[in-house]
Amino acid sequence: MGINMESLTVRQKPFPGESITSYLFRLKDGNGAAGLRIFNLFTSRNKHIQSTDLLTLDIFPKSFIDVDKLSIATGCSNDLLLKTTFFPVLKTFRVDDEIEHSRFISGMLSNEYRFCPYCLKEKSYYRLLWRIADISICADHGCKLLNSCGACGKHILLSNMYKTHLFEYLCPFCNSYLCNSKASPANANELKKNKWTMKAWTSLLTSPICIDSKELAIRLLYVIGNFESAFYRESFSSSIPNKILLASLLQHARGSLSQDRTLHLSFVLQTLYQHGVSIEEFLKLEIPQSFRTSLQYNFGRKVERFMCQAPWCQGYQVPGSLIKTGTSVKKMNTGEKLSYYMACQKCGCEYAIQDSGQIVERTYFIEGYRKLSTISGRGSSIKALAREINITEEKIRRLLAYFNNQNLFQGFYQALQPNGKLLTAVIAAIKNGVTIKEIQSWECWKNDFHFLVYRFHPLTMRALLTLKRPRFNKRENDNKYVHQVREILEKMLDGDKNISISAVSRQLNVVPETLRHWGCNTYIAQMKEIQMKQRLENFKMRVYRQVDVYLQNRLDQIITSNELYNHLGVKRTVLWRNAPELTAYITDRLRGHNQSFNNETI
Repeated sequence: MGINMESLTVRQKPFPGESITSYLFRLKDGNGAAGLRIFNLFTSRNKHIQSTDLLTLDIFPKSFIDVDKLSIATGCSNDLLLKTTFFPVLKTFRVDDEIEHSRFISGMLSNEYRFCPYCLKEKSYYRLLWRIADISICADHGCKLLNSCGACGKHILLSNMYKTHLFEYLCPFCNSYLCNSKASPANANELKKNKWTMKAWTSLLTSPICIDSKELAIRLLYVIGNFESAFYRESFSSSIPNKILLASLLQHARGSLSQDRTLHLSFVLQTLYQHGVSIEEFLKLEIPQSFRTSLQYNFGRKVERFMCQAPWCQGYQVPGSLIKTGTSVKKMNTGEKLSYYMACQKCGCEYAIQDSGQIVERTYFIEGYRKLSTISGRGSSIKALAREINITEEKIRRLLAYFNNQNLFQGFYQALQPNGKLLTAVIAAIKNGVTIKEIQSWECWKNDFHFLVYRFHPLTMRALLTLKRPRFNKRENDNKYVHQVREILEKMLDGDKNISISAVSRQLNVVPETLRHWGCNTYIAQMKEIQMKQRLENFKMRVYRQVDVYLQNRLDQIITSNELYNHLGVKRTVLWRNAPELTAYITDRLRGHNQSFNNETI
């Protein structure tokens, strides 16, 4: 039967969530067209669609279909037709014009015919989300998606369905109704993850918001950094232990990539799921300008931006007056979470960071200072002081012993001058691993206050703080040049400049022997290794793209491995030695390409 655009007597609309391939097959059946003729009515640039092209149609229809023609013939808007494809997802992230060659969602779509028999029984059409490999469950019916016929048991590929043109409901091998197959129920964990994934893809297919590769990386770093107001590398050591990945994210966020590319969607979704952030929330995030600005600089250690809050301390409001202690995160009995524990070596006050990002005192000396400053208290007993400022008697004793060493509030207690030899003995005992409780049991103490004066002496508190910091590298922190070396190396890594001892020495205008004397050679070697791994990852990404583009442009040819490796300009043995996963990928892609090869125009 001859058919043209004007002779479409049945003008159907896509069903909710239907794929464009399914829609065009239904349109074909409704108008009594044979083969793929109805597809070829709407081809763009005089192309002739073959069955092998249909796998790509759901991803980027404009590479084959003139959507304007299809819109006029069916009475459906362009927007409605494009929502039957993954084009809106690619548009959301502003993937380049060569979308059909993009690796942004490569590997995320299945070439199997995956279906829910109960959905087909309710309405016989193919859902677009069934093509997503990470969606293995039907959320509506709580069952696992099938990829084989319930009658004959044969595994079904999308290409099998395309060739038979019985896309929605019949097995291509035995002609049984697929809706009569039985699906097994999904467990709760599978259902939870699949529901999140389905909601994410559904949101992406309908979102009016667009963000580019740079903005995408900025938002991901903001999420991974727990929504802090500024970026600090140190905060990301536990969230992104892979330094190569962090460097890549920073390159995207700073727009310093040597070649334009975007992050893979699977990484984006996995990151958001791990951090409990939905796609809707992610796309609507408002990033503080302070965070955006901080990404352009290589900030040093996070502790350098905080300062001691004790008014009597020499380090009061002096940036960098605090040191980091051994504790990273601790959940309090109240449910509050404190992180990034710090302390002042001059006065002994200890601090941590709240979830809000504010610094808070963990000791009670500043609180006690404020309360004692509001009363006269002279000559009052411990019990009277505790009652007046609403602090326990034990805390009052400790506060008075502490302030005895600071020469503050002298009218509240009988001043005591520590004995130098006894203080030296206390500090030596601490350094030798003697506990405070053991020191308290010494017979030399006249009373509790006598012991507490030594316990809260600045030198004693400093010795205890040093013990809490087993990873403290005195040489590294004392050497002012080490920080400069680190900054230079991080800039070289971000800018992909060759890292070597001689290159660093030239930038610092020192001889290589000086760097060795500073103890920097090991760190330079580590950063050089990271750079080599990063370059290998970038090379692999380029090869993946070259392979995809090469095969996509030769869908009507059988390709040999020699032809492909010659095109890549690299020998297989060399590639296998450096990246065996790449050669495995190429083998699989070639096998799939040649198996699905069909040079007959249907």
